[in-house]
Amino acid sequence: YLYNALLYNPNNPYVILMLAWAQNVYFEGIEDSTFERLENLKADDAEMLSMIEYAKSWYYSSRNNYEEYEKHALNSIMYCDKYVNNLHDFAIYCMAKGNFQKSSQLCKLALANIREVD
Repeated sequence: YLYNALLYNPNNPYVILMLAWAQNVYFEGIEDSTFERLENLKADDAEMLSMIEYAKSWYYSSRNNYEEYEKHALNSIMYCDKYVNNLHDFAIYCMAKGNFQKSSQLCKLALANIREVD
């Protein structure tokens, strides 16, 4: 269904992000063609830019390119530090690298961002 949606609007950021998420979760990595779509997305909204960068970080993480992963994860947080998952994921990465102080800071920020959804 997502590929069909892209036929009607090939630059829809919501569809591209959903496709990237599905590929990352169900196929253990984002396809190169989907990553190219992410690279070409344009947005003025900081929250959307954050999500695009977060999805790019998934791509690099699945390819064990941690330098690029870190760059895009940090960009995601820089654009919007009000999300939970980007902070949580990067906290785990920092912990694995032995940076426990940074990991703890990120976890606290992530926990503070948790909100009840009606």
